[in-house]
Amino acid sequence: MNKGFNEEEAKIKVNSFIQERNIRVIYSKDVFVREEEINSFEMEVNKKLKEIGKEYLKCHKPDSIILLAFRKINVNRIISTDEVFREGAKFLGLDGENIPSLSSNISRELRKIFDYKRKYKKSR
Repeated sequence: MNKGFNEEEAKIKVNSFIQERNIRVIYSKDVFVREEEINSFEMEVNKKLKEIGKEYLKCHKPDSIILLAFRKINVNRIISTDEVFREGAKFLGLDGENIPSLSSNISRELRKIFDYKRKYKKSR
C-alpha cells in the first residue's frame, strides 16, 4: 500500500518537523511508569479534587500516565484545555496553564454583546 511515499523521505520530514518545533519525543522505555504508581496517583488526585469541590472531575489512566511520565523527565509546565489534566499537574507540582477553547471564546463574546445590549437598551 505504498502510494508513492518513500520511508526515508518520511523520516527526514518527521525529524525536521520535530527539530523545527523543539519537540522532545518521549519513549515508553525511557519513562516506565508502574501500574501501582498510576493507581495511587489517580486515587490521590480524585481525593484532592473532591476536597476542593471538583468531584465532577475524575483523573483517569491516559492523563495520569502522561503526567507521571512528564514528572520523571522533569517537564515543569503543561498547557491544556483539559481541567483534570491541569489540576493533576498542579498536584504534582507542575505549572498548569489553560488555553481558552473556541467555545469559551465564543461564549465570552456573546456575553459581551448581550451585556452591551442590556446596558444601553432604551427604557420604554
